[in-house]
Amino acid sequence: MLNLVVIGLGNPLMKDEGIGVHLVKLLRNRFERRKVPAVQFLDLGTSGFNVLHAIAHKRKVVFVDCAFMGKVPGTLRRFTPDDICSKKDLKLLSLHEGDLLRVLALSRKLGEYPAEVIIFGIEPKEVLPGNELTDVLSSKLDEYLNSIEQEILYK
Repeated sequence: MLNLVVIGLGNPLMKDEGIGVHLVKLLRNRFERRKVPAVQFLDLGTSGFNVLHAIAHKRKVVFVDCAFMGKVPGTLRRFTPDDICSKKDLKLLSLHEGDLLRVLALSRKLGEYPAEVIIFGIEPKEVLPGNELTDVLSSKLDEYLNSIEQEILYK
């Protein structure tokens, strides 16, 4: 069983909202080329509660997502769930409507919470229809990849 999972979240059809999905695909390719074992990379997009099953009983989970933090577009921040609070107003009409913190709280209630959870949030420039990242985020892909790789390999 793989004990480390890296999950990309977001909608790649909404420009920078898809940064997590883009990065997890790039990371998967980078790690496959170097034949680094024991890391699972998942594109869960906007899957909401599918995250619950992907993280159950893992040693470490690393999430990568777009995050509105009030920072300069392109800013990368590393968080733990205890560092943040969600301000989403969800109607809970669909399992695709997700709030990561609510999913993590449910995981804890079920006794399946991972030993360690890390969240990388990237401040978007634009969340509008389009399948390309903005130039601001595209120009920082290597920086993002290196930071997340350090978390995977050395922490």
